[in-house]
Amino acid sequence: MPYPVIPAAHLRLYPVSAIRAMETANPSDSAEPSLMERAAAAATRLVTTLMPEPGAVLILAGPGNNGGDAALVAAQLASAGYSVDICALLSNTMSADSQSSWQRCAQSQAKRIQAEQLTAVPGYFPYQLIIDGLFGIGLSRPVSGLAAELIRAVNRASALQKVPVIALDVPSGLNADTGAVIGGEQGIAIRASHTLSFLGNKPGLHTADAKDYAGHVIIDFLEASVSADVRETGVLNCANTLPAMPVRASNSHKGSFGDVLIAGGAAGMSGAVLLAARTALFSGAGRVYAGMLEAIAVDFLHPELMCRPLMKHTPHKEIIVAGPGLGQSETASHELARLIAANRPMVLDADALNLLAQQAQLQSALQQHSAEKILTPHPLEAARLLNWTVAEVQADRIAAASELAHRYQSVIILKGAGSVLCQPGNAQYRINTSGNPALATGGTGDVLAGLCGALLAQGLAAWDAACLACWLHGTAADDLCLNGTGPVGLTASELIPAIRRALNQHIALGQL
Repeated sequence: MPYPVIPAAHLRLYPVSAIRAMETANPSDSAEPSLMERAAAAATRLVTTLMPEPGAVLILAGPGNNGGDAALVAAQLASAGYSVDICALLSNTMSADSQSSWQRCAQSQAKRIQAEQLTAVPGYFPYQLIIDGLFGIGLSRPVSGLAAELIRAVNRASALQKVPVIALDVPSGLNADTGAVIGGEQGIAIRASHTLSFLGNKPGLHTADAKDYAGHVIIDFLEASVSADVRETGVLNCANTLPAMPVRASNSHKGSFGDVLIAGGAAGMSGAVLLAARTALFSGAGRVYAGMLEAIAVDFLHPELMCRPLMKHTPHKEIIVAGPGLGQSETASHELARLIAANRPMVLDADALNLLAQQAQLQSALQQHSAEKILTPHPLEAARLLNWTVAEVQADRIAAASELAHRYQSVIILKGAGSVLCQPGNAQYRINTSGNPALATGGTGDVLAGLCGALLAQGLAAWDAACLACWLHGTAADDLCLNGTGPVGLTASELIPAIRRALNQHIALGQL
């Protein structure tokens, strides 16, 4: 079946600074309805779509403009016949728009309740829907005190009772730029089933913790005017932003589709090489060499692979995928240096990245390497390459991927929930939309590396190969989970034929 197409405007990702510029360009003193009025109307429309029959709604409202949005939603829903309870955490100062919203809320049938009524005794929530309007994109410190208690109570109720939760603009406690819960492991955020993002899409709704907190993301541009100098900083990597595969001529042969060398396979780790090599084979590479430090004679499952000792293989025209099961021995380091010196397009993964992080001479050699490169670190490998902590990488995955691309002059796939892709010399990033926790198992990274190598071998540039590989890898896992193979128990080997199916479907759709 065709993969869903996301409207082009919804793909663009705007940082908080750009959203603030949009707000400034649409002042509330104009003749048009204010942004707050438009945001409230959008939220009310979403509520009536999700719950057409008026029922009981709980609204949490904070001290800022997000709370003003929530207060106006309360008034509108109450006038539409919904039974609305609103719990407010207000401050002594608020904008004129917020003051107006609270006045309208006070004049409505919405009922004000105290936070203690929700937090004092954990138990049943008599609501069919909850709206989070506590904090928006301006939050910069961890949620604490009574607000944190409210969030815990709502998260508990929504989990136990399956009550839908709509977050206005961004789930309270989540960083709209990075997707990290503010405060890290000590922080707390609303776990929303839906997030209604105002004015534009935001990167922090698609990576890191966002996958567990934002739920289904809906964009409403509020009919706002946008200045030409307000630009997105990234886009979503999804079905309708992917590069096309080169058309295969009828008059072609195995040499037409490139050669791939998978380099790794230290003692006890030959499986990593085989996973990467089998993926390259299933993804269309013409010839695949499995170069191992501890060589095996043949892959009996796939004898099409050419297995050989890595030390005896001199690369000529192959795409090199270095790292799966390579180990970190002196021999492994020597072989990696030799492969880098061959100056062929490369994919570096796993132990190739660990060796690179450890050895300045390998870093210098990579700087002299002029062919295209793709690095595929997970957060720990990224932390080693940057000399950061894992917490620092995960606190701002976009910044980490961007720094890696600049420092190593390579295309980067920073793996994880909402994988981040960056390239050197271009500030715009991508956040991948496919994939699920089924991929959190050994060997799936080797599969991704082999897929990148196969796409490079078939003529894609490194950036295009990385974007397509990342999406296909996640989509294959999504397809398998839909068929019951996952999210628990999916193996890397099962992923390989699913990638082939997804790739062929992508090719077929591109030829329509």
